[in-house]
Amino acid sequence: MFSSDGGIATGTTDSSGKFTLTTRGQPGAPAGEYKVTVSKQDVSVKDVPANPSPEDMRKMQMGGNMPKNTALLPSKYSVLITTDLTASVTSDKAKNNFSFDLKP
Repeated sequence: MFSSDGGIATGTTDSSGKFTLTTRGQPGAPAGEYKVTVSKQDVSVKDVPANPSPEDMRKMQMGGNMPKNTALLPSKYSVLITTDLTASVTSDKAKNNFSFDLKP
């Protein structure tokens, strides 16, 4: 989340999509209006050793078997200038529950 005064709050979702924000290493986000960016990637890798050596990495590059990132959400949500998601954080923590409907 990006506030108009340049503040940035970040979070990571759990398996159910719930998230908690942090700002400058502290829990939460200061009160204010925010633009929200969201992204989710699927990193698929096949036939990769648990601890690949430099030689293993070279073989994967030569064989075209490098990890591939696939966006699982529409890209408009991951870019600050194209996202239409917003959040209004208040000093009342009980009101700071946000849900975003991510449509294509």
